[in-house]
Amino acid sequence: MKALRLGLWCAQVLALTVFSLIAPAVHASDNGCADGQREGFVDQTKYPNIAGCSGGWSVPGVLPSTPGFASICPTLPTYDTVTPSCGRVAGDDSANPTGTGCNVADLCSPGWHVCNNEPDVATNSPTGCNGATLAEDPALFFATRQSSTGCGVCASGTDTGEQCNGGTCAAGCLQTTRTSNDLFGCGNLGSTGVYGCGVLNRFSNNACSALGSPWNCNDGVSGYCESLVIRKPSPERGGVLCCRDTVANRPPVSRCKDITVEADSTCKGCGSINAGSYDPDFDAIECEQQPGCPYSAGANTVKLTCTDSRGASSSCTGTVQVMARTCTPAEPRWVLTGSMALDRMLHTAVLLNSGKVLVAGGFNTTTELYDPATGIWSRTGDALAAHRYHTMTKLPDGRVLIAGGGTCPITGATAEIYNPATGRWAPTGSLLTNRTHHAAVLLPSGKVLVMGGEDSNTGGLLTSAELYDPATGTWTFTGAMGTARGDHTATLLPHGKVLVAGGGGADGGHLQSAELYDPATGTWTATGGLGAPRRFHTATLLPNGTVLVAGGGSDNAFSASAELYDPATGTWAATDSMATPRRYHTATLLVTGKVLVAGGYHDYTGILTSSELYDPATQRWSPTVSMNVNRYSHTATLLSDGRVLAAGGVSTQGQSTSEWYGLETH
Repeated sequence: MKALRLGLWCAQVLALTVFSLIAPAVHASDNGCADGQREGFVDQTKYPNIAGCSGGWSVPGVLPSTPGFASICPTLPTYDTVTPSCGRVAGDDSANPTGTGCNVADLCSPGWHVCNNEPDVATNSPTGCNGATLAEDPALFFATRQSSTGCGVCASGTDTGEQCNGGTCAAGCLQTTRTSNDLFGCGNLGSTGVYGCGVLNRFSNNACSALGSPWNCNDGVSGYCESLVIRKPSPERGGVLCCRDTVANRPPVSRCKDITVEADSTCKGCGSINAGSYDPDFDAIECEQQPGCPYSAGANTVKLTCTDSRGASSSCTGTVQVMARTCTPAEPRWVLTGSMALDRMLHTAVLLNSGKVLVAGGFNTTTELYDPATGIWSRTGDALAAHRYHTMTKLPDGRVLIAGGGTCPITGATAEIYNPATGRWAPTGSLLTNRTHHAAVLLPSGKVLVMGGEDSNTGGLLTSAELYDPATGTWTFTGAMGTARGDHTATLLPHGKVLVAGGGGADGGHLQSAELYDPATGTWTATGGLGAPRRFHTATLLPNGTVLVAGGGSDNAFSASAELYDPATGTWAATDSMATPRRYHTATLLVTGKVLVAGGYHDYTGILTSSELYDPATQRWSPTVSMNVNRYSHTATLLSDGRVLAAGGVSTQGQSTSEWYGLETH
C-alpha cells in the first residue's frame, strides 16, 4: 500500500512538472479565477472580492493540511493544498480543464485564495451566498475550506475536546484536521441542512452524495475525511470559491439632513436624518441615530452612525426640529405582552447581547426567548435539568451560565452553558458543592463568584464560595464567608469587591450581617451590618456607587423599610420607606437612574400588583402604575430600549403571563 501511494504521488508530481513547463505567464487578476472566467458571483462590479471558479483537480483535499496522513483516517495520505501545484493552469476555460496535477489553490488567480471559511465569505461577499448563481445557471457548487464534525455541522467554534472530530456531529468545535467531514460552500447544488455555518448555504452530505459526479470524496475508510480526499477529475458542476487576499475595506459614506417634524400628543416627535447613506464596496450597512426617537420639542442634535458588515463605520450629524404643541407628557404604564408557553416561578431571566430575554428554570427544563421587537416568546433549546432557586449569569462572551438548583439526571451536571448562537445547552464543570438559594456575581476578571446557599444533599446552609472560569469550564473553591446564609443578595461594587447582605441564617431567622469579598485576595471581611434583619429583599447598585436595599424584613415594618450602603465608609443609613411592605419582589435600575420596585408578597394582603419608584436624588419613594397581574418570585429584566419586562412568578392571575413597564410608544 505504501509503495502504491508513493507511486500515485510521483505520478502527480510528474504531471505537475509537465504542466508547469508549458504554463503561460499568469498575472494578478481582478477576475479571481486562474482561467480568467467566473462561473459564480459573475457580476464583478457587485462582487469585486469573491469569485466562483469552475474546474477540476487531481491532488486530493480542500481542508488545509500538511503532507502526511490523516489523524482520524490514518491510512489516508494528506497533501499541501494551499500552495498551487500546477502553476495555476487550471479551470474549465484553461488548457487543463480536468486539473491534472493541480490542487484547489490552482483554480484561483494570483492575489486570491480559496475562501477559508464562513467569515471569509461573509467578509468578501455583500450578500453572503445569495447571488453565487443565477436562475438560468446549471447545477453548480463552489467549495470553501470549511469542514465539519459531520451531519452538516460546521466546525466554526472554539472547542478542541475529544468530541471534536469528523464523526461526532458535535457543535462548537474549532476547525482542525480532525474535523475533516463534509464540504461547505455556495451555489444551487448540494444539501441545504447546514448548521452553525453562517452565510454558507450548501454542503456535500455523505460521501458527496448531494453533489454527484464528478465530485468524489469517498475516503474508502470511515466517511469522516471527505474534505481531505475530495477530488474532481472534470470541470462540470462547479469548483471552488476564491477570495481576494487583501481587501481594503472602505467605510460607508454617511449623509445627513436637517428635518422638521410635528410633536405628537406626548410632546415628542420622530424622524430620520439619513439622507441616502451608502457603502462604496456594496457591503450591507446599518445606520443608527443617537439619541434615538422620540425627540423632545425644540431642536435636537442627532448623530447618525453607519456601520458596514465588516465593522467599518462613519458618522454625520443633523438636527431634528420638533414643532411644539399643547400636549400632556406621557406617563409610564405596565402593558401586557405575549405569554410564555408554560407557567414559571423561581426561574431566572437574563438579557442576551441580541436584545432578547432568555428565561430558564422554574420546575421544568424548557427555556424560552422573548423578542422585545415583536412581543412574542419562542422556544429555544431545553436545559439539561429542571432548575429552581438557581442562578443565571451572562458571561463576557455572551454565553449564559446556570449554576445549581438542579441536577441533570443523565450526566449528573449541576451547571450548564447556553450558547445563543446555536440555541443549545451543554454541560460544563459541576459545582464543587451542589447548592440552591445561593447568589452569583460576574467579576471584572470574567470569572463568576457563587457563594452560600443550601447544600442540595444535606439541606444545611453553606459558608463556602466557588469561582467559575469560563476559559476552562471548571470551578475552584475560594475563601469562605464568615456566616452561612441563603436567600441573600450579592452586589458588585465599583471598586471590584462584592457586597453580600442579609439572607436566611442557620436558625431559620433573618440575618442582619453583611460581608465583603475581595477578588484580589480571595477572602471575605465583615462590614457594617444592616439596620434591620432581611431575607428575600433586593439590593440595587445606584449610579452614585451606593447600594439600595429594600424590603424583605422580618416583620411588616422592616419589609417596608429601605437603607443605603456606602462603600466608602462601610456603613448603612436608613432612607425613605416604601408605601407597601413587600418581599419576593423585584428591583430594577432604570435608565433614568431611578429604581423600580414591583410586585412581591405582603403578609396581610397577599400577592401584590403595586409598584413604586425610588429617586436617589431626593431619596424618596413615589407610587407608579400597578402591574396588570399580581406576582412574586418573578423576574424583571431591563430591556435595551429602557423598558422593564416582568415575567412569570407565583400568581393567582396567570403564572405564564408577562408585561412590560415603560412609555407606550413601542
